[in-house]
Amino acid sequence: MQCMNCGASILVGDKFCEQCGAGITSKPPTVVNGCEKCGAGIDPEGYCSQCGFRQEQGERNWLEVIINSQL
Repeated sequence: MQCMNCGASILVGDKFCEQCGAGITSKPPTVVNGCEKCGAGIDPEGYCSQCGFRQEQGERNWLEVIINSQL
């Protein structure tokens, strides 16, 4: 079996995932296809196209840093 939240392996009878701590349920989590606040569409960068709310992103595997060095 696998955790519905993070995909880690779990044992039969476990009540919580050892990796992420999520409760083990028999049904998968609901997936939101629109904005959590207004229901409008989400752009590829994770922002709502109507209200601009930033959707919660999954785990990132990179970080971008912009340094402005105007002295």
